[in-house]
Amino acid sequence: AAEAANLYLDSAMDSEARSRANVEVGDFFSMDAPGSFQLGYDCTFLCAIPPASRQAWASKWAELLAEGGELVTLIFPVKSSSESGADPADTPLEGPGGGPPYAMSPKLVKFLLESAGFEQHSLEQVPSA
Repeated sequence: AAEAANLYLDSAMDSEARSRANVEVGDFFSMDAPGSFQLGYDCTFLCAIPPASRQAWASKWAELLAEGGELVTLIFPVKSSSESGADPADTPLEGPGGGPPYAMSPKLVKFLLESAGFEQHSLEQVPSA
């Protein structure tokens, strides 16, 4: 998948932009590149890791992003407190129910990221198809 993504970037970007963009496969938690990224894109990764690793996820993003860098997250499956009576943020390091995927909520992600020093700039719901 990374090879296909990089081939796409080759065709979709000019050489200057392409020199600054790359898709790689690796162990996120062992990546040693503090402050190396202006932009992080986390697409449903958080829901796949054990709840006990959630704070490490937020801390690692804080380490990897350069000062002023931005993190874009896409969370799934989103569960609101009205669905089950409890929000996944109520037990952020335990997580209700089985997984992966583990239930997510905007409140949970906000709690984790703000605890790591992030500030929320925008929150949008993806429209249903």
